[in-house]
Amino acid sequence: MARRPSNPAKGQSGGSSLGFGLILFGLIALLILLVAGSAYVVTLKEGRSAAVRSVAEDLGGTQAVQTALQQQRYERLFITSKLFATDQLLTSYLAEAAQARDEDTMLDTVEEYQNQLGFDLAIILDRNGIALTSTDRRGQGSDMSSNPLVAVALEESKSSGVLQHNGQLYHALCVPLVRQFELVGYIVIAYAVNSGLAQQVKRTGRAETTFLAATGTGPEVAASTLGESAAQTLVMALRSRGDVLNRVISRGETANEVELELGGTPWRASLAPLRDAAGGSVGAVVALASLEQELASYGAIRWMLLVASAASLVAGALLAFGLSGRMRKPMRAVADAAEQGALGNYEIAVPTPPGDAGRVGRALRDVFALVRERQAAEFVTSRIARLLPEPARSVTRTKPAAAEAALVAIDLRRFANPKIGYDPEENLNRFARDIQRISASAGSQKGKVQNVFGHRVLVSFEGENHAFRALTAAAEILLTLSERENVFDEPNPPVVAMTVGNLVTGSVTWGSQPSPAVAGLPLQILESLLREAEPGAIYFSRPVWDVLGRTFTDAGAEVKAQRGILSPQPLYLISGEAAGKVTGAQAMSETTTGFAGEGRSLSDMRPGVTLGSRFDILAELGAGRMGIVFKAQDRDAMDLVTLKLLRPEVVQDTSQFERLKRAVAKARTIRHPNVLGVNDFGEAERIPYIATEFARGMTLAFMLEQAKQLPLVAGVRLARQMAWGLAAAHGQQLMHGSLKPENILVEGGGTVKLLDFGLTVPVRVGAAVPSPGFLAPEQLEGHEPDSRADFYSWGAVVYCMLTGQLPFAGSSVDEIRNAIVTQDPQPISAQVGDCPPALEELVLKCLGKKPEQRFESADALVEALDRVVV
Repeated sequence: MARRPSNPAKGQSGGSSLGFGLILFGLIALLILLVAGSAYVVTLKEGRSAAVRSVAEDLGGTQAVQTALQQQRYERLFITSKLFATDQLLTSYLAEAAQARDEDTMLDTVEEYQNQLGFDLAIILDRNGIALTSTDRRGQGSDMSSNPLVAVALEESKSSGVLQHNGQLYHALCVPLVRQFELVGYIVIAYAVNSGLAQQVKRTGRAETTFLAATGTGPEVAASTLGESAAQTLVMALRSRGDVLNRVISRGETANEVELELGGTPWRASLAPLRDAAGGSVGAVVALASLEQELASYGAIRWMLLVASAASLVAGALLAFGLSGRMRKPMRAVADAAEQGALGNYEIAVPTPPGDAGRVGRALRDVFALVRERQAAEFVTSRIARLLPEPARSVTRTKPAAAEAALVAIDLRRFANPKIGYDPEENLNRFARDIQRISASAGSQKGKVQNVFGHRVLVSFEGENHAFRALTAAAEILLTLSERENVFDEPNPPVVAMTVGNLVTGSVTWGSQPSPAVAGLPLQILESLLREAEPGAIYFSRPVWDVLGRTFTDAGAEVKAQRGILSPQPLYLISGEAAGKVTGAQAMSETTTGFAGEGRSLSDMRPGVTLGSRFDILAELGAGRMGIVFKAQDRDAMDLVTLKLLRPEVVQDTSQFERLKRAVAKARTIRHPNVLGVNDFGEAERIPYIATEFARGMTLAFMLEQAKQLPLVAGVRLARQMAWGLAAAHGQQLMHGSLKPENILVEGGGTVKLLDFGLTVPVRVGAAVPSPGFLAPEQLEGHEPDSRADFYSWGAVVYCMLTGQLPFAGSSVDEIRNAIVTQDPQPISAQVGDCPPALEELVLKCLGKKPEQRFESADALVEALDRVVV
């Protein structure tokens, strides 16, 4: 009988489903265990490696900080020693006291200086190295001539090193005391190596710091950030490490990453010798870091990995039993939100479904909230920081310096004999306007108003091509101040004199405030020229002719030479018009009105003035060829702006005006973190202006003036941002045309902002160019450049940042142009040893002599920079 097919057992399909779920669970569990186990092992291994690396960095950093602080102390001691060495009154006083063996008088005198200058120890020695007195009142009469510090000073006149004195270590300097070229003795000044120094090293370098002094019985603790007992334990542990201490203290070697066990926990130590003036070792500095503390932070990660693995197993079970389908959709939503966050969109709503996906979503939501809060805080902080008042312009003491410079003196003789019937206030207002005109002309040629004495103004020009820039400014000043302000004004040209030579600048003090001072033969020459000079011409001395004579000859300028009436020295004079033809300078137009009171001139603008009932001028920021720059409050926008007031001649030329309008229109469309935003372009009270966003920072020119050259990493960071800014502008078909350190602003956080896009006056052949070293060769030749000229300027700026000098230098535009054509720049790697070859290659490519040798686009430059690793 045929068998009847049996019905499937109840729950059979469910059993197969359960088996599939178990298989899926097993596979997911195995995968999770493999991943979690691998992650755990890798984390354990890498965590220890990272901890060891972190300890090594702390030790190396601490030793570097100790070395830097030691050098800083020696430098401070050297500065302090100069006060002793140069104070003849003090030297004579000490010499007399030494001859009389008057220890109390010597001690009182030195202690008075100690209270003022803050050093810890001073020892007065006679010419043979015998101690006469000491601020620690110990060791008088002892022979210190065999001490390395004193022995080296007796032989070489000066010495510095670690001094071991009466059981204490010092950073010390020994210098001679000279009275009227006669050696009367020596003085030792020193800072103690104490716990304060150890704490200072630790604060910066992070590792515990101990100073050991070599004694007859072995190393002793001189100072330490550890407790007394812990420091002694450290010494015992080091002694147990074989000849480590002997190698460092006796043989002057270094010992890196010495493994120690203190209190049952592992530590790493780094030892370096403390050297005396003769190079011998008198102790050691020990940097100590705990390996266990570094490893502790990774312990939490291991536990988190274990917890995450367990949670993943639970999630795998849920997935195996049918929750995978339900989890797919919310996880995709969370992933989409994470991708938006990666693109910088932190405002997106993050889903928080139930389960593990919800945990990820909530964590992601919290991260986004933190980022939004941080961005908002940075925005508010930056906005408030812009409202900080401008630093007060107080006269501070400046360091004396000597340099070759060109000096221009302007004698405003219209104010030498004011008529009684004239309005005093109007006279002073006119005087202020004339000084403002002089300052603007000088600033446009990188000059500096040194002093205003009576109705005379002294302006100095230093650096590259200083004589030609001084002549350019002098011509512009003479032509400008010779014009009438209105139809009722009487023409009264100033007297202008010019010379070149070596100057000493600095500060002198009388009363309670330091004042700027200038000294040197050029001042005397200017006085002689002013006595001989007549209004309406520029009078200059023979040294000026020696520098600029060829320039005058090549330009065919008429220069008159004559003997002075009051001085036998030869003098030269040139009219303002002739000087203008030589330099390209012209009168600085300020207003087109013919009557006083119908509008304002550029020289009327100063802090406290409101322009056009809109801009409240707060402070002057600088002056240039195109105009004067102010910080102002824009009443319409209720915001701070940088207000550039343009010289009328910039916009009077129709082609130049149209060019400027097109550039400003394009610049207003650029909104990029590395480009200073342009807000408005217009005219107020007949003065054309450009208003841009206000950013507080310092120009790259100021940074290079202070630091000469920038560290490689910092320079590359600035170079990248400059390239990003150029790419953003070139994307709007706007080139810069005059990229140079003065047009690059660096904010406090290191953000670069490029200024003055498209606001450059085209270079005229033969005209004065304040910064020719940053212009492309085609610009110097008067040709119309394209965007590739910006790449040349970028390369010149980066070359200057990294090396501290221009790729092509010269005293005139012609010399720089010839250098570009005939020479190759010195390789950056020859001056910056760690410069990556890829960086040097792309900088030299940007400095190609012809446009086609450079990058084709800013994007190509950025891509090349992306491949540079420093």
